[in-house]
Amino acid sequence: MKNKAITVTVSVLLLAIWAAVLSLCAFAREETPSGLVYQEAEDGTYIITGYAVYQKKITIPAEIEGTPVSAIAPYAFTNNEKLTEIVIEAEITSVPANAFTNCSVLRSVVLPDSVTTIERDAFAGCSLLETITLPDGLLIIGDRAFQGCIRLRSLTIPSSVCEIGKDAFITCESLVLNCDNNAYAMEYAHTNNISTDLRQSSDYIPYLVVILSLCLAVILVIIIKIINITNKKK
Repeated sequence: MKNKAITVTVSVLLLAIWAAVLSLCAFAREETPSGLVYQEAEDGTYIITGYAVYQKKITIPAEIEGTPVSAIAPYAFTNNEKLTEIVIEAEITSVPANAFTNCSVLRSVVLPDSVTTIERDAFAGCSLLETITLPDGLLIIGDRAFQGCIRLRSLTIPSSVCEIGKDAFITCESLVLNCDNNAYAMEYAHTNNISTDLRQSSDYIPYLVVILSLCLAVILVIIIKIINITNKKK
């Protein structure tokens, strides 16, 4: 009888512990109406950890029920074979390692201005990726970040980028990097035999306006002088 009582007690305790674990997991892992799976970070913000519903277009919102979304977890969308477009509205600072690896039909990515790092293998194997705009404050592109993105033909690299990892664009055979002449990206491209084109920067527009204004002023002065000389001869 004593052994039986101990067995029953242990069983009840194990069931209680298991129920507690399940309730904690249910609390930690939540889901948006659109199917995004998220959990609470230590600072009270939310981290997107994956998806429960396959969708062609996914938008990662800036907030979920009033709570800011601060990050995407590594491997969150790896091997998603349905995703064609991702729009990130959340003010994340990093696209984590393997976040979108082998999303085989992903074609378009919209990143927020807050992103400063694209980590290793973030978009590796996204063979149909055609459109992605890198934010002007970007600093680091990790190893193999765009490996195998064979449809990516043009990519503008901001002058803020100061580090590009090994094989970041390997097998991107048609890719042309648009970058400033003296930027780190230009040196990286030449070292790794990647085609380049000079970036058309809006930073140059004020200088062009000044130069054109001076030219017009000089032309105007010359015309006035010619008119004055002509009038004196008459």
